[in-house]
Amino acid sequence: MLPASILPGSPALPFVLRLNMATATYLQIGLWISLVSVAVFWVRVPTLTITAHLYLASLSAVCASSIWWRHHCQHAPFGGSYCRWREVPAGLLRVADAVLGSSWLWPRAWLDGLVPGSYDGCWLRHVIVMLWASAAPTRLLYWAFTMRIFFALPLHILMAFMLARRNVEVCDSATLATPAAQQHTHEMYQVLNLLRFSLLAPAAQPTLSPRNECAVVLTYLHITLGLALPAVVAARVETRLFALHQRQLSQLGLPREKGWQPRLYGSFERLLDALEWPTVVLIAWMSMGILFDVSLLASDGRLVPGKLPALNLHQLSL
Repeated sequence: MLPASILPGSPALPFVLRLNMATATYLQIGLWISLVSVAVFWVRVPTLTITAHLYLASLSAVCASSIWWRHHCQHAPFGGSYCRWREVPAGLLRVADAVLGSSWLWPRAWLDGLVPGSYDGCWLRHVIVMLWASAAPTRLLYWAFTMRIFFALPLHILMAFMLARRNVEVCDSATLATPAAQQHTHEMYQVLNLLRFSLLAPAAQPTLSPRNECAVVLTYLHITLGLALPAVVAARVETRLFALHQRQLSQLGLPREKGWQPRLYGSFERLLDALEWPTVVLIAWMSMGILFDVSLLASDGRLVPGKLPALNLHQLSL
């Protein structure tokens, strides 16, 4: 059980306000990490387009203004306007990323700054390059701009889909286009293919070119490590905090919060309480395989809307 002190402020305050107060310090740490990361990237990667410069400048401006906003409101009651409205710039930043699709510029510019062939000799080094090229680490910076999971998750799904459509362009970089790099990528693709819980009928599974295999692997790494894993962690933390908030209200004889958000928190809490480790392992395995199919659909440009391959419903029903 979480300690009562983890949620600052009176239980009579709205949960969202107490949540923002509780996560303000962690958010500041994430903002400073983001600023430093952008600065290092700016200095170390000279091959940036004008769009990339504008994107990094806007990200830096949001980080810097949020840090100033928090400092300005740190002595205000209940965190002042910062704790009431800080989800707005966090949401706008995600919307801008999804609409502009600028996140792919980070890994492509970074890859263009590497010497082609310098990472071909070691399979592990290639995995690390692919991890960074997937933008999963940079996407974690967005999770530092904390929002309630109900609002953050749809935006992150949209961002991941938009990024997946540009991963082929990332794979066109000279670093990932060498024969040795494509061979390592093919091996990664084959390993991930063994984990799949296929939703695609065998006859509908396309034969991919090396660049499309690369795009699928990048999309899979991004969806699993940059989207699904942090989303589950965020949902679990928020659910536990909301359960604590509701218990404190009951202990004081105050009415519990009601509405669609409390109902969703309650449903997720009951689901977590019902899960046992064997079930968690089974769900994790199934999810890893299903997400591979999702990555295949999202990143293969030939699978256009209206011509999606048939789903293997027999396999799904097993």
